[in-house]
Amino acid sequence: MKKYIVNLMFAGVGLLPLQGLQASEVGFMGGFGFQLKQLYMEQNFKGVAELEQPSGDLSATIGVLNLQGVVFYEAMYIALKYEMGLSNDAFDSDIPYTGEATGLYTEVTRNDISLAIGLKLNEKITVFGGYMAGETELTPEAIGDCPRVVATDPCFNSASKMLHDGFGEYRQEYIEKGFFVGVSTGWDVAPGRVNASLAYALMDGEYSDNYQDMEAAINFDYRGDSQGVSGAVSWLAPLTDSLAYFVDFRVQNYDMNAKDYSNAPRFDGSRVETTETIVGLTAGLQMVF
Repeated sequence: MKKYIVNLMFAGVGLLPLQGLQASEVGFMGGFGFQLKQLYMEQNFKGVAELEQPSGDLSATIGVLNLQGVVFYEAMYIALKYEMGLSNDAFDSDIPYTGEATGLYTEVTRNDISLAIGLKLNEKITVFGGYMAGETELTPEAIGDCPRVVATDPCFNSASKMLHDGFGEYRQEYIEKGFFVGVSTGWDVAPGRVNASLAYALMDGEYSDNYQDMEAAINFDYRGDSQGVSGAVSWLAPLTDSLAYFVDFRVQNYDMNAKDYSNAPRFDGSRVETTETIVGLTAGLQMVF
């Protein structure tokens, strides 16, 4: 290595660490990694009278591609990271309006993007903050030949009703976006470095769908505050003078409490609480240019 491994790390809510090999006082670092992400979601509707099952959950395993870029100058850095789900695998879901009590499956995707600014205070401590946006999308399986003549007739789930009525694919979106702050620390352990971090985010959250049926478009639109915490432990070690590999283990948690903004009488005065817990294991490479 030309100089040393430096704790150029940020680890916000929904973020992977960015750690680098510093070959000079100013430079650029790029990296990529592959992540196996376990997503667990719980949701609870309050005040929707028609729901026989107002709460539910799902568990999904998602493959993710992680792309990272960092510009650093002495003890400061600016980092951009994009995290993209690689597949649309289907899973059992009891989330309301998906596949609850039907035996149908739900496709789950998760994507994140973030921009962070960090400051290395000393050889042990780095503080960071920035802005992030994350999205979880649920696409329930549908059966188009359900016994439906008028809008009130039964059908397998909301996706089947929408498909049968000729309005295409039903989907739900959970979005959180806002600011985060955090702190990280590290220890040199030959031949590399161990890092640990803790971060907190205060964000705006939104849960919505695109539902339409034979009568009208009846979309739900819930908005409110979303809070998140993230903790991580990672390992970084050199392969050459400018190339390193990393392994990262991370646990993230998001909690949203939102009220109805749809103006639909069926949802008037209702609320929804959504919790997402994400456990991720990532391995990848980083290079200083």
